[in-house]
Amino acid sequence: MIADKKIQMAILIMSLLIPAAYAYAQEAGLKQPQQNLANPKKLKKPAPARQLKVVKFNTGDEERRALIRENILLQRRLQISYGKIDKVKREANVLLKREKEQLFFRIDKLKDQNTQLEREIRMLKSRLKPVKELKQKLSLAYEDLGTAYANVKKYNMAIDAYEESLNYDFQNPRAHYNLGILYQHSQNETEKAIYHLKLYLKLNPKARDGKEVGYLIKTLSQIVDEERFTTINQ
Repeated sequence: MIADKKIQMAILIMSLLIPAAYAYAQEAGLKQPQQNLANPKKLKKPAPARQLKVVKFNTGDEERRALIRENILLQRRLQISYGKIDKVKREANVLLKREKEQLFFRIDKLKDQNTQLEREIRMLKSRLKPVKELKQKLSLAYEDLGTAYANVKKYNMAIDAYEESLNYDFQNPRAHYNLGILYQHSQNETEKAIYHLKLYLKLNPKARDGKEVGYLIKTLSQIVDEERFTTINQ
């Protein structure tokens, strides 16, 4: 009996508590989920997923970026080129320095050789001096021989003697003069006469008979010109 009474008491308490709990739930807003479940149209839509924004560049920006990339590549290439140029310059400076040192060494060597050569030349000249003096004596001897032949009117032999005199000393002015006179008067070879008479004046510009010889050369030149003119007109 006591158990039945406890059960009845619990049922009574539950009957009193359930309406109170329901009223509290309405006040606290716990009834709304049931209404939303009863009316699915009033359910809140889930927020859309966040999408990444795609930034679009216009044509001008793309060209600018392309120019920047090209400028960077160009600067890198220039740096490489300048590096190669500096390397070549360094190598060239090393080679030039080496060549310069070798050149100065050769110049010094040539100077020494030149000094030695000058000594040898002076020595040879000193040895040749007696030979030169001997040739001059032989030239004068043949000149005298030519004069002797001319005095006895052996003109061909005189010419040969004067030519031999010039073979030993071509600077002998008297031999040139005598040949000039002989070629004109005995051989009638005017051009050879003019040649030797001009050499006589060149080797002996202060000759006492310089004016007379100059006048003779002028006269002989006129004769040669007249002969050439006559030959052309024939």
